[in-house]
Amino acid sequence: MNTPLSDQDQTRMALATLFGALVEALRAHSETVPRDFERNLERAYADLKDNGSDHLPVLETLACTKQAMKALRS
Repeated sequence: MNTPLSDQDQTRMALATLFGALVEALRAHSETVPRDFERNLERAYADLKDNGSDHLPVLETLACTKQAMKALRS
């Protein structure tokens, strides 16, 4: 049986899916958009992680966005 997602997890998944879909739509205008977005996403993740502050929800959202982009490509 699946455990229902919390409101925070549902919001995180919705944001990740929306951004992934937007980036994939922008691919029609430039093939480099997804790659550039993913690089910026990784940079933001690294910067926040190195910051030392507690940004766990943000880091989880960024990781979820990267996962959503991979799922949309397959």
